[in-house]
Amino acid sequence: MDQKLKEKLSAQCKWLRLLYMVFFLIVAVIVKFIMWFLTAFQFLIVLFTDHPNKVLLEFSEGLSIYIAQIFRFLTYNTDSKPFPFTSWPTGASIAEVKPVSVENVQSCVAPKKRGRKPKGTNNA
Repeated sequence: MDQKLKEKLSAQCKWLRLLYMVFFLIVAVIVKFIMWFLTAFQFLIVLFTDHPNKVLLEFSEGLSIYIAQIFRFLTYNTDSKPFPFTSWPTGASIAEVKPVSVENVQSCVAPKKRGRKPKGTNNA
């Protein structure tokens, strides 16, 4: 097996991220059912009272942001792990999420080059 490939496959940070990704995929499925319930319940409240429940509005906004944070983490758009590794999201939370830096991904995906020059380059 090629040494570079062996190094890439044995990078611990990749496998740890996979564990986090599986965890958050399971959480996303659970949250999806909670969101269905909240949607139906809020509809019934509006149907009978003509206005939404403020507490449910605030909670569902946080839940919507949480779902977005989960999918941003799962798709490598951020390295920030969502709740329970951070605080519960509020309306301002979405702006606080830091995007994934290319350097972070490269440091985990590929071993650092050790001063070798690409073939065909001269010092002149």
